[in-house]
Parts: sequence; C-alpha cells; structure tokens
Amino acid sequence: FAKEYNSKEGSVRRKPELRLDEAWLTINSSVNFNILLFSLNDQCWKCDPVFVDIIPRFSIYTLKVNTTYGTTIYLKENDLTGTLDETFCTFHKKFTESGDYWVFVSNQEFIHHDCKLLQTNDPLPAEMPILYVFGGLLIIWVIGDMVVRLDRKYNKSQSVNITDPENAPRNLRMKSLRPTQNGFSDISEDSGTAHDRNNSPQQYSTHNKRERLKSLDTFRGLSLMIMVFVNYGGGGYWFFDHPPWNGITVADLVFPWFIFIMGTAMNYSFRGMMKRGTPRYRMLYKVLRRAILLFFIGIVLNTNWGPVNLKTIRIPGVLQRFSLTYLVLGLFEVCFSRYDTPEKYQGRCWSSLRDILLFLPQWFLALGILAAYVCLTFLLPIGPCPTGYIGPGGLHDSSKYYNCTAGAAAYIDIMVLGKNHIYGKPTPHGAIGGTLCKFSINDGWIPLNKNLWSVSFIMVTACFAFILLSILYLIIDVAKIWNGTPFIFPGMNSLVVYVCHDVFYRFFPVNWHMENPMHWHLLLKAVWDTAIWVVLAYILYRKRIFIAL
Repeated sequence: FAKEYNSKEGSVRRKPELRLDEAWLTINSSVNFNILLFSLNDQCWKCDPVFVDIIPRFSIYTLKVNTTYGTTIYLKENDLTGTLDETFCTFHKKFTESGDYWVFVSNQEFIHHDCKLLQTNDPLPAEMPILYVFGGLLIIWVIGDMVVRLDRKYNKSQSVNITDPENAPRNLRMKSLRPTQNGFSDISEDSGTAHDRNNSPQQYSTHNKRERLKSLDTFRGLSLMIMVFVNYGGGGYWFFDHPPWNGITVADLVFPWFIFIMGTAMNYSFRGMMKRGTPRYRMLYKVLRRAILLFFIGIVLNTNWGPVNLKTIRIPGVLQRFSLTYLVLGLFEVCFSRYDTPEKYQGRCWSSLRDILLFLPQWFLALGILAAYVCLTFLLPIGPCPTGYIGPGGLHDSSKYYNCTAGAAAYIDIMVLGKNHIYGKPTPHGAIGGTLCKFSINDGWIPLNKNLWSVSFIMVTACFAFILLSILYLIIDVAKIWNGTPFIFPGMNSLVVYVCHDVFYRFFPVNWHMENPMHWHLLLKAVWDTAIWVVLAYILYRKRIFIAL
C-alpha cells in the first residue's frame, strides 16, 4: 500500500499517478468516527492483518493498492476512547491494474456490517501486451526461419553442418573448446560426433555414426532464452518473477531444467568415453577441471556489480551450483560407469528394469543424498527456531518465527559459508511432487519452494523437463519437422551467451533508463535484450565458433 492521496473533510485533490501493478482504492466515509484500515496479502501465509492507516471521519481517502496478488481489506471502528471494536467491513479482491475502486461507508453499512466494493472503470488487462508482442514474434520467427532455409539452400558451401561443430577453424579448435555435457555448454562429444571419431577411428564404423541430438541443444537454448528474458525483467509481470515464498512460476522452471539437461548430456559424454576405453583417471581429471572452471567463472560473475569486498563477497551462485552438481554426478560416473550399455540387455526378461538394475550404485547414492536432505530439513535442531520449520520467517504465522527464514537450509548455509557470503535478498517479503504439496501453494506436506529446492519442487520441475524434452525429441530428431531455430543457436554456445548477458547487463543497447515505464515498454525491452543474444549466438554459429569448457 502507498498512501498518496488523503482528502479530509470533503476536500478533493487530484489522484496520484499509478505505476506498474497498482490501482486506486477510495474509501468514502460518512460516519462519525475514525476508521482503522488493515490489509492482508494472499502471499503472506498465516500472517496477521497489517495496519495501514487511520481514515478520518467524514473524509474521502484514496490510496494505491498492489494488483499482483489478492488482498483482504479490513475496516475497523476506532471510537473516541481509542479502543478497537469488531471489524465491520471485510472484503477480498485481486485488484485490476489501473482500476478505480470505491467503498462507501455510511451508518447503514456500519450497522449491518456490510460494505460493497465498486469499480468505476474497466481498464484493459495488463497481460494484453503479451498477446501482441509474442504474436508478432511468432510472425518474425516464421519469416526468419524461411530466410535461414533460403540462406542454407543458396550457400551450402558456407553453411555449417549442425551435427559437426568440429568444422570450426583450427585456430579456435582446442581441447578447452570442445563441447561439453554440462548445462551451459555444448555436447558435441556427448552425441558421438566427429571429434571423438577422429581421436579413436578404430572404435567407430559408418553405421555407428550418430547425429547431434538437436532437441537437447534446442531445449538448452530455450531454457537459456527464458532465463535471459526473466533476468531482464520479463516485462514486469509477476509470473515472470519468482514467487515470494511457496509456489512456482515460469522463472522457477529454468534452473532445474538446466540441471536436467546437464544430467541428460552426461549420459552421452560418459558413455562415449567408456566406448573409447578412456581411463578413469582421465575422466576424473575432466570432471575436476570443468567443475573448478565453472565455479571460478561463477565467482567472477558475482563481482560484476562493483568493487569487490572479500569480506562480503557472495560465494553461491548459478554456475557454482552447477559446478557442485556436475562434480557429484561426475564422481558417480567415474566410479560406477559400465563399459557395456543397457541396450546390450534389451532382449532379457528383466530388460524393462535394466535402467535401474544396471545402475543400482547410482540409485542408492542419489536416494541416499535425497534422504539426507529430507532428514536435515525436518530433523536438524536449529537453535531457537522450531525443528522442521520451512517457512519464510518474518510476518508468517503471526511473527512467531521472525528470524527463522528457510529453517535448516539457511542455518547450514550460514554455518558453512558465513552470513556475509550468502545471498542477502531472498524472495520472501508430476504427480509425486503434486502429491507432496497436495496440489496447493501452502497447505501441502512439502510445498513447492524454489528457495529451499524442496522435494516437491524437484519432482515437478523434473517432470516438466522430461515431458518437454520428449516432445522436442519427437518433433526435431524423429519427425524432423522443425530444426530447432532459433533456440538451437544459443543452445550450442550457451556458456558464452550466459556470461555475456550477465556481464553486459548495464550497457547499451541492452540497458537504458526508462521514465515511468508500463508493462508493454518493459516487455518490448526484455524481448529486444533477449534477441540481442540470439543474434550473437547465430553469428557465432555462422562463423563456426563453438566455445565451451
């Protein structure tokens, strides 16, 4: 709430200018007592109503209200003695952006404990620009795809074979630039491309040649472009941002998708190395090297916002988490990878379970890690906070656990990294996953929560990733009715795009000042910013430059 306009004793002034996600709420009071105004946002779970202001008697009082989530308004009598009577008016509303709402309070409404909320205008939905912008993008996409196809047709000799990034110029082709299997880089070796065949030609024959898994590149590029779009504001829409605590939005899908992509790609990578007879110590070196480089790049990106204070430098981050995840999974594969493949046992009576039976060590370790996470979350004592608390702290549950944000997760982070080296601004102000959260935002056993990476959150996002990758695989690699453009281009140079979008965030033509922007301004800007990196990725693709760790 923002108290911008307060008209007393019938004096009328101009209403305040509205900004994003705001509406007017005017309370016309004709009663002979002051009114206490309280409010409660839907996202504040188990919170007490928050006092907003006192509305003087016989006054017209206008304030700006937030339209992002639903809000419950409470009006209470404040008599001359200053004591509080019962609430005489309560209503719940998800206000419409730029809406003009009025509540009339008279003696009759007070006596009957009844009041009506009226809307005096009918603004267009704030989401309308999305329809126009993405409709236009679809048209541009179709035209661009036609241009690319014509370009390939008339310039075959200059075009790049998408299944063989090894066509890159020799001065750029180094071991450090070979495509990799992690979520932010290329996987040419993971798909059994020419690079591996040239290293060990005796291991391959013509019928073993595999095309690059274009659907995986496309999925990676799609996820990366959603991440860039969200990081550049997403048009200022709440569903393109992370929820305050529990729940899930578009912004929450991207990070788990990258983890899923990394795990999928690692299957190709290690299977290829096992086929070539790569020694396990070389696999270990590869895992350690890439994990260290990813972690280091992530630390560098954390210092992109100004002079570095080593006492408060943030240690966790996106690439750091990828690094640790890759390290753990890589060690699993180094220790337990098999020189034979599941396809070898396809005709056995137990072949339907071969993906479990042949990889029992990995299953036991993964489930053990999951069990340890759950036990630490719900059984670890965390000082003055209740054991098993997974709430946002603050006003939640009548402010009983004000300083207990994230429970055991935050407790362990602070114990290991220190309070000064973790992110200081968290978001609080599928069938198994759905069951765990009871298909509800707050009332499940384990709610969907990206901050905690709850079990239900992992299950649901992994389910989405599996379904989407399966669809892309059928469309792109099987039916071949789409080649993945334009998402396949950033998908093949994802590390470059990710680093550049972070480093150049504050520079023109990516960023510039906008005076009181509306949603459609911010939406066009976010699309423009995202398109810049798609174009960069396409240029790198045309020049046969594929940079990876």
